Amino acid sequence: MAKNKKEQPESFTYEDTEYVVSEMKQEEQALYYHVKDLQNKLNTNAFTGDQLRVAQEAFVKKLTDSLKAEEVEAEVE
Repeated sequence: MAKNKKEQPESFTYEDTEYVVSEMKQEEQALYYHVKDLQNKLNTNAFTGDQLRVAQEAFVKKLTDSLKAEEVEAEVE
């Protein structure tokens, strides 16, 4: 059987003060979750942006290589 693991309440530190989310006002909890969700989205979008930049560079390189190959073929003819 799995051991019962005592879960800690969700908390965060802001300006050197620790806050327990469940002890905050409902509006503060909603604002906290908005901030948390937005931070997650920013992190995900930064990661996706990195992937897109690398993919774009790969496609530009393939296009450049293809165009250069065509130039060389045209010179040979």
